[in-house]
Amino acid sequence: MGHKSALVHFSGGADSTYCAAWAAEQFDHVWLVTYDRLSFIGSVNYTKQNYSRLCAIYGESRFTRRIINIEKLHQKICFENYFELLGKNGLAVTSLVFSKLAMHWTSAYLCKRYGISAVADGAVPYMDVYPDQNERIALSRLKEFFGKWGIEYFNPAYSVSDTIEQKLYDKGIIEVPEMRGTAKDKQVYYAEQVLLALFLKYYLTLHSQSKYEEVLGSIYENRLKMMAQYIDQNQAPRGLEKWLEVL
Repeated sequence: MGHKSALVHFSGGADSTYCAAWAAEQFDHVWLVTYDRLSFIGSVNYTKQNYSRLCAIYGESRFTRRIINIEKLHQKICFENYFELLGKNGLAVTSLVFSKLAMHWTSAYLCKRYGISAVADGAVPYMDVYPDQNERIALSRLKEFFGKWGIEYFNPAYSVSDTIEQKLYDKGIIEVPEMRGTAKDKQVYYAEQVLLALFLKYYLTLHSQSKYEEVLGSIYENRLKMMAQYIDQNQAPRGLEKWLEVL
């Protein structure tokens, strides 16, 4: 596996591609892991374009690409002790239906098992209405979560989000300096994104931003503690077993 290695959550879009390029310049080897489940669209095909370009710039040997299904794990995060969460947090628990925590659970388990020293995720500040990209709800807690096992958690795109496309263009990874929203912008997306945006818009009409972050932060704290308990017990996330030997 080389010396220092990093795992990147790779959707194929500009932000995750920048994270992959950043990791390739910081670490000896980079695992590009694309997560898939029932509602995800493009996990196989939409990640090929920028993966090929990364390989052309940094060398194919620098990367290992994997696509891993997390459907069963996602269901566990959504529904374990559901009514307890519902009673305590009300409608906010609906947000778990769209949660990316199953990705982080799997990544932490893989890093711990295989000695991968870092995880990089493409969170950006202008998307902080979404819980998984909000510093107060998720990002600060994820740093602590991964840190339990000596794994560093990075958001390389966060501080340079306004110039990501230009940076990728300058590196020769994308063909034009403005590709978001064009036919060239191929990345994984999930069918519930519109529903999530509508739910969050509705929820924020009922609650202040600070209350929203407080309640969602409590839910994320609960799930992260649950995830850490399973990892500490060395229990492989359900459905992941067939991937363990090929990594």
